[in-house]
Amino acid sequence: MYTASYEENGCFFSSHFQLRRFDLLLSSCLLAFLMAWFPAEVRAADEAEPDRYVVRGVVHDERNQPMIGALVAIVGTHAVAETDHRGEFRLSLRESGKRRLKVSYVGYTPQTIDINVGSGKEISVGLIPSLQEIGEAVVTGARTERPLKDMPVITRVISRAEIDRVNPLDMQGLLQYTLPGIQFRYNSMSQTSTMTYQGMNSKMVVFLIDGERISGESSDHNIDYNRINIDEIERIEVVRGAASTLYDSNAQGGVINIITKKATRPITLNINTRYAGSNGEKYGISFGMKRDRWDTRTTIGHRHRKTFYARDDRPYSYEKIAEDGTVTYETDSALMVVPLYGYNVWDASQRFTYHFNDRLSAELKAGYYNNVRPQRPGRKNYERYEDLTLSGRVKYLFRSDRLLDFSFIADSYAKRDIYPAIPLTETPYRNRQQTARLNYTGTFGTHTLSLGGEIRHEHLKHYMLKDGGSETAYIGSVYVQEDWKVCPFLQLVAGVRADKAQDYAPHLTPKVSLLYRPVQGVTLRTNYSHGYRPPTLKERFQEFNMANIMYILGNPDLRPETSRQLSGSLELEHGRTHFTLSAYHNRYHNYIGYAYKGSDALQYINTDDRKTTGVEISLRHRPVKEMLLMATYNFVNDYNERNGRNVSTIRPHAVTFCASYRRKINKDIVGNVAFNGHWGARFATYYYDSSKKIYEKSTYDGRTHCSLQCSAQMPRRGLTLGFMIDNLFDYRDKATTALVQLPDAGRSFVLTLKIGIAELLDW
Repeated sequence: MYTASYEENGCFFSSHFQLRRFDLLLSSCLLAFLMAWFPAEVRAADEAEPDRYVVRGVVHDERNQPMIGALVAIVGTHAVAETDHRGEFRLSLRESGKRRLKVSYVGYTPQTIDINVGSGKEISVGLIPSLQEIGEAVVTGARTERPLKDMPVITRVISRAEIDRVNPLDMQGLLQYTLPGIQFRYNSMSQTSTMTYQGMNSKMVVFLIDGERISGESSDHNIDYNRINIDEIERIEVVRGAASTLYDSNAQGGVINIITKKATRPITLNINTRYAGSNGEKYGISFGMKRDRWDTRTTIGHRHRKTFYARDDRPYSYEKIAEDGTVTYETDSALMVVPLYGYNVWDASQRFTYHFNDRLSAELKAGYYNNVRPQRPGRKNYERYEDLTLSGRVKYLFRSDRLLDFSFIADSYAKRDIYPAIPLTETPYRNRQQTARLNYTGTFGTHTLSLGGEIRHEHLKHYMLKDGGSETAYIGSVYVQEDWKVCPFLQLVAGVRADKAQDYAPHLTPKVSLLYRPVQGVTLRTNYSHGYRPPTLKERFQEFNMANIMYILGNPDLRPETSRQLSGSLELEHGRTHFTLSAYHNRYHNYIGYAYKGSDALQYINTDDRKTTGVEISLRHRPVKEMLLMATYNFVNDYNERNGRNVSTIRPHAVTFCASYRRKINKDIVGNVAFNGHWGARFATYYYDSSKKIYEKSTYDGRTHCSLQCSAQMPRRGLTLGFMIDNLFDYRDKATTALVQLPDAGRSFVLTLKIGIAELLDW
């Protein structure tokens, strides 16, 4: 039975929260009008508090032109700012004296200089272009910021500049263009998307937002990817391989950490639009303020896409192979049609940070997500997905290289069935997670120590549990990691995590990573790590009648999955070229899968051990400073065979590629052209029908998906206007390919407009 609740006017959120796009535009214009009348002293924030010292300066490029959006930070404090449309920055500290100032910008070599806080001198910093975009600072692999090139763990960074080059509508589109080996396909039960990455399914890859796990699922073990607002992403850090030691016991296949934007300028007000007609619309407004002691950022976004149907242009044909080897060919009589249901998303977020002094800060963050899916034909209800997230964080710097960090997050995700005619609202699914974490990171000479602990409580109400009931569980963890810079060319990282899941014995998860740089431009990395995943509440307690076709049953006696991974990489950098070769091998024990129980039931069991092997080759080259060429090839083998026949739905070969050109046309206009694409290989797979004891062989075509984008930026005026052709060659997926690839709607024409009100009005 579902838990039902009546709402006063039927669908409260449907009638009150679902504003029209015109209302969003009107609200944006009104907010911009009000902000234009802010007192000049409030907008500029030139006056510091009496007990604080101001650090001012300007950042310029090699041509002495101001750089907009460069990140400026005083090392060892919470003081961080971003340069405005004049290239200027402003920071303030309570204490005077000698400090170190770090300036960074994607595509440029970071600079660190010594300054004297309190001297009153204006600082000028010049940045030199870097031939490679590998200077980004990352935090995911070690919980402490360091340059990407110095990370012993194999890490991929998707920068904001790369996101803008792709200009995707949603998270699935972004990851398919930037991560070869990732594959989204259609889930026929939930009628949403599911993911595999490097041969591993989604339950082995952990998604984080600002280092915190995302609750809820839209389909089997997959997060709701529509929750993620592309416009609010600063960068994405992808840690390949088991990363259970620092982040999550489930991270057997890697971590995808989404870092969101913060307020880093005195005042910002931005409006973003992306319009592609029936293939999707996206609108957003963000407002930020930064003062001496506090900063705040508010966002409101709306995304909408219509339902479309993937159709076969001819009947589906396949082979049937009997156990004696007899082959017959069959063709379905009807053309297959798969509906790809659209969405209507509204979301909002609020972040507030207060700096008590140069070392102590606190942050509060709240987020709300509301997604109404179209009503399906023949049904009396439609679905609404909701999420509310509240989190807090306190940071204390004992000194510049020693940080204590406490965080707490409560995340509640729900699916509701709305019956507008009655009116009635049912909640068949709800997932609540609360996590508290304490972490300490300190550097002592050549050693960096990270240690901490966390506890997570989960409550799950699911229509697939017995009588639509609920279950709860907790897991507690402690971890320690040592990062030792043995010598200038050798770095060693070793760590261990101890997990205690409810109803299971404690478990240790170790890892060790090594970085070796024998000569300049050559870097070798190797990693050996373990993974650990306790069974989910659904895997243990599910009892679901699937339309009287069969039962799907949980198993309280399941054992936790464990894994081991060995990976290595070779990185070469010479002049304008950067080359990377990496390989990995995973082995999983007590893998949780399905098996028939009788003739009418499937049950979760610990199946035979599984393994995956993969190779990735990446090449990045700059023929000239303004042009960037990138290509990455990925091969994966998940060894999913039955009697020597491939039963895997993973494409074994995949490629992503990009060619971009950026040129300053004059002092006010910058032109950009970007060509992006991803390709997946043709492959054949078998399905075994145990009732008939025959194999069905299906062959899936290769697919190539490309986009071409042209844009013009006026950074000093805060304007960006773009035009893009997505799915340039109008590749149309067949309905029968939905089981291995999420279908695309075909070619679309996209208009993009971004307006920075602060720059436009010269605030």
